[in-house]
Amino acid sequence: MATTNGTTYPGVIIEDEEEFLDDVEAYMKQRNVPFDRDGKVAGRPAPLHKLFRIVMERGGYDAVTAGRMMWREIAKNFNFPPAHEGAMSYQLKQLYYKNLAAYEIEKIWHERPPSPDILEHLTAKGGDLRNRTRESVMGASSVNDDDGSRSVTDTAAQTPKQEKVEPEEQGSASRYPSRLRQQPKPTQTYQPDPTPSRSSRMRTTNSPQPASINALVFTNASSNPRDPSFKIENYEPRAAMVMSLRPVVTPGSNPEVFYQRKTMGKVAPIQRAPLPQDLLRYTLPKATFDGPNIYIRCVQGLKSGIRREQEFALHHLVKVSHERGDKFKFEGFPTLAEALMEKVLEVTELAYGVAFQISYGDARGKSADNTLNAVHGTDNLAEKLSDLPPLLSETELEPDDYIAKLEKLNEATLVIRNMVTLEENAIFLSKMALFRDMLIVAINLPRQSRFEEIRQYALDMAEMTTRYWDMAPGDDLYVSLVQELASDDRGKLIPALRAIYRFDAEADRIHPITDVPLSTIEKLIHYCVLDDDELVEAVINFLYAWTAFPENITWVMNVHPQLLPSVTLHFTNLFLKNASVHEESVIMAKASAPGPSVPAPVPHIPHELHSQLLQFPEPERSSRWLRCCFEEAPHADVTQISIWQAYSSRFQANNPIVAADFIKNVSNTLQGAQAQVVAGPQGQRFIIRGIRPRRVLVNLQGQPFYKCYWQVTIPVPPNYSGPAHPPRKQLCNSWHVSPEALWKHMLNEHAGIPLQDGKFQLKGVAVPEGGFKCDFLGCQKHNTISSPIALGSHIRMHVPDNAEQNREYIYKLANEPLKTQEDTVVKHQFYMTALDEKGVACGTPFMSCLLLTNLARYVGRYGGSEAERKDLMGKLFGPQVRHNLFELFSKQRTIARLIIDLISHIDKGEASDEKTQKQQDVADAMVF
Repeated sequence: MATTNGTTYPGVIIEDEEEFLDDVEAYMKQRNVPFDRDGKVAGRPAPLHKLFRIVMERGGYDAVTAGRMMWREIAKNFNFPPAHEGAMSYQLKQLYYKNLAAYEIEKIWHERPPSPDILEHLTAKGGDLRNRTRESVMGASSVNDDDGSRSVTDTAAQTPKQEKVEPEEQGSASRYPSRLRQQPKPTQTYQPDPTPSRSSRMRTTNSPQPASINALVFTNASSNPRDPSFKIENYEPRAAMVMSLRPVVTPGSNPEVFYQRKTMGKVAPIQRAPLPQDLLRYTLPKATFDGPNIYIRCVQGLKSGIRREQEFALHHLVKVSHERGDKFKFEGFPTLAEALMEKVLEVTELAYGVAFQISYGDARGKSADNTLNAVHGTDNLAEKLSDLPPLLSETELEPDDYIAKLEKLNEATLVIRNMVTLEENAIFLSKMALFRDMLIVAINLPRQSRFEEIRQYALDMAEMTTRYWDMAPGDDLYVSLVQELASDDRGKLIPALRAIYRFDAEADRIHPITDVPLSTIEKLIHYCVLDDDELVEAVINFLYAWTAFPENITWVMNVHPQLLPSVTLHFTNLFLKNASVHEESVIMAKASAPGPSVPAPVPHIPHELHSQLLQFPEPERSSRWLRCCFEEAPHADVTQISIWQAYSSRFQANNPIVAADFIKNVSNTLQGAQAQVVAGPQGQRFIIRGIRPRRVLVNLQGQPFYKCYWQVTIPVPPNYSGPAHPPRKQLCNSWHVSPEALWKHMLNEHAGIPLQDGKFQLKGVAVPEGGFKCDFLGCQKHNTISSPIALGSHIRMHVPDNAEQNREYIYKLANEPLKTQEDTVVKHQFYMTALDEKGVACGTPFMSCLLLTNLARYVGRYGGSEAERKDLMGKLFGPQVRHNLFELFSKQRTIARLIIDLISHIDKGEASDEKTQKQQDVADAMVF
């Protein structure tokens, strides 16, 4: 019982704030209601412990709520600002109501509080919480009378009570209106209140106002729909309104105006001359005629030769070919390809001042000068173009019409270039000899900046179409593309390389790439060291096709013997170009299974730990004992009787917990423990699964004890009359708090050295015959210790220096490993490079390996005698190259088989056996 300011209540208020908040939080968690530990009102702190004490000093929540303005008095204790004091006090009341009201009823008044749905889940309006019931809450909302009055028999039982509006004190500003709109009756039609809630501040003006309409007049108030007493049976319809009439001009009412208006209407309008489209209107069908679509108009406009129509057509064709190139095909628009190519070939007029004629009827080789054979192709076209002098030099200025025409030619070339990106269009144009002549003309234009755009587009088109052409020796297009390899412009070099090594790629034939200057080969090889993936890949593909013909390798080895040997090592480094790193783990040796370990007995706690445990009441005492003596082990178990006997025997004189409660407390203390009943060969066994005794006893703070392994002789019973046998021994198994305590225990208890006030008394200690004997487990030194000091030094050797040594020794004697043995695993890194859509290797690493394979096969087949082959192979594939190849074989998984083939070709190239050479020839023939 407690008394505060004359109010007596059975509960006790917890004085410590943190302990109070923990108790409230645990209680609210039990009620499954959220709890605001950091109480705040409008962002300002309101400590719950302080609030609870102040409210209880005034008699509790119900007493404070029943009093007048008591919540405002309480709010003043928290130094809230005077503004909005009424709102602050209500929020403080709401804070207490949500977090402390139920706790007050339960812990202070020792009564059962209302359930959360009629307490915390409702607002803080009203009081008398201790007597609140569900019936009182539901009955408080019933309405009986038409005028809105509530019929309640007992006003004291209303829950929650209707809170009266408290008058505002002077000096406190209020932001709430002085009155609230009342809820209308259910039978009354809703009418909005037209009166503004705030007085308007408007300047009075003399602006014109609309004529007012006479207000409706009703016989009584119940007939007015805007009156609260309106009833539907008294409704009166609106009176008829007088309509304003306007006179109409007729021959009878105003004949002069009428006939004047009639005469003005008969005046004929001014006739205009007909337009040409008006004359054609009657010749067209009556159905809607929209004209040709944009595609047809562009084709016809391009063929018309009219400059304005051609400009319109080229402008839209550029846009269409860029945005709709996937659907814009030459097959769907006949003569479009011819019209575009003829337009592009007009560039010869700007370049040389010569207009080439296009013939579709000449026989092969029978075309006249300045004429292009559109059917069979023009012979020696590149030579003819080289003989023509340019019309303008690089430094001369172009006229305006020259620039305008060149711009339109660029647009025409761009249209073809965009459309050729579609495979169907590339195949379509590759069948036309005029298209090949157009590429030759565009690539061989004078080396002037004004023609670079057309030349660039022509190289892009050649890159996408040469795969469909057979390359004849001395072909004008091939010669033109080889000349472009000398360019320093990356944008021209890459498409030229691709166009050359893709010749006739669709026929799966490799055509000889010859007549490439040595300077070009040197420059391309030097490009391989650049950090440019696209350029390096194009160069490697070209060099692979170039080295596929032995004549090229023979020529370069004779002209420049050090060129290829100097780059083979770099080519091996390209095997890992853009490779992704992966890691794998290889099990080198499986972990050996541990042998059977000695079961651990339940530790017998020492006197020090026993005294500490006696300070705790049950069941906390048993919980702490369990944590000291047992640990969680998912696959272990102990019998319920053994664990209970171990506890009860140690605390038998200290009123231990009953057995049933002790078994339940095991599961509550150790999370993995589960009490189970299992069937065994001897009947049912009552066990606790998931725990086992600790091998190392720990104290209440989790620090380990030190175990004594001194072997103690078991005395023979006094009345024993059986046969004599050697004395039996058992381990001491006592636990001690520190290594020093263990050392003193063995010297005093087992060796017999007297100990007084923590110090050993060595005077007068008699040395046994033969010396002192050490019976520590595993000690081999017996009867050889001559003095107590030597005995102390010797026993110190058996005492572990720290807890880790103590733990290792105990686990070693029990044949149980400290850590779970793991497999011997070796981690290995490997690399993966690009694969195509079929899962086959591709890219720079793949082509670099094939390039070196070409060199190795060349040495094996064309390297000369055995000595010459070995010498040449040593130059191309020296020790460092071979070391790289073997290392890459173990790392590069994507092309590992190709690397093995390369190493095999290197070994075969140095072989002198004729059989091996024949096998290599057969393998090479199968590869080709």
